[in-house]
Amino acid sequence: MVCAPSLIPRKPGERVKTGRRDAIKLVRSLRAGDLSAVHVPTVEDEAFRDLARAWSSAREDLKQARCRLKSFLLQHGVNYIGRADWGPAHRRWLSTFSFDSGWQQLAFNEHRRTIEDRLAQCERLETALHEGVADWRFYPAVLALQTMRGINFTSAVGLVSELGDLSRFEHRVS
Repeated sequence: MVCAPSLIPRKPGERVKTGRRDAIKLVRSLRAGDLSAVHVPTVEDEAFRDLARAWSSAREDLKQARCRLKSFLLQHGVNYIGRADWGPAHRRWLSTFSFDSGWQQLAFNEHRRTIEDRLAQCERLETALHEGVADWRFYPAVLALQTMRGINFTSAVGLVSELGDLSRFEHRVS
């Protein structure tokens, strides 16, 4: 059993630490049931979690890049007429828009390029998640979570990669 050090009970003013005292204290706490078990992920689980976190970071970067471009356009009085949902029509409109100043056009193009780069990065990472999840030991849990309303593939992968084995919880999803 692995215990979280921060969850080990400690008396106020208890500052002297020795291996012997710590061992006695741990045995007493274990016998009394005061220790909480923690989940330690395997190397493979940790690697998959890193991949899921990289995808999540890329999505956040994409969101921020879109905000920056929208702010840039609003700063120059440019408004899109229609649903600015970053779909094909909106992206097509962005590709045809141009500024009179070369410097503004360069800044605009860089904002657009950043968005396209982040989109490509998200696609690469999501493809890697789809390819890797089939060999992962928690693949059945990912599939089971996707059957629930509102949980898509990336949400299920993120949830399982962060929580690990869901069967370790008292009120588990079966």
